[in-house]
Amino acid sequence: MKPPGIPPREEILQAGIELGVPLSEEELEIVLDLVPGLLDSYLHLAQDHALISSKTTRSKAGSPPNENPHNAWTWKCAIPPIAKGVLDGVKVVIKDNIAVAGLPMRAGSNVTDGWIPESDATVVTSLLENGAEIVGKSQCEDLCISGGSITSKPLPVHNPARMNYSAGGSSSGSAVLVAT
Repeated sequence: MKPPGIPPREEILQAGIELGVPLSEEELEIVLDLVPGLLDSYLHLAQDHALISSKTTRSKAGSPPNENPHNAWTWKCAIPPIAKGVLDGVKVVIKDNIAVAGLPMRAGSNVTDGWIPESDATVVTSLLENGAEIVGKSQCEDLCISGGSITSKPLPVHNPARMNYSAGGSSSGSAVLVAT
């Protein structure tokens, strides 16, 4: 697993500007002091989760979408259920801040670019164990903290009713996929 790393100073400063929270040099130093501990905590929890999560392992499980007019998809796949259950026949799209083994997870950000989880999040395991099929991942705003639909990387999500207009907040890709 390639864990997320500490982004360069310039990227943190630019993210602050894009999110309307520009950082002073002093605030940037505080962020840079905090990030290693947060990443260590995250990796510790991710490792613990891997011990209890689904034994599902899959290599590259899909591909970027061929057609994506509103930038709502980040990845398309066909991950079959691992058991029958109350969700038999239900097709599910997972928001791209939730780990699906074998699928890149960007969380709408360049910070996590290149990270491919090796295990499924508990919610994904539960869906698959109850008969759901995972058909892809939906775009979300940069680290899921925007109320608009302009911060997702690599491209913003467009409102299907009016291109170049907001499709909503953090779950903009999910909203567009439901609407279309």
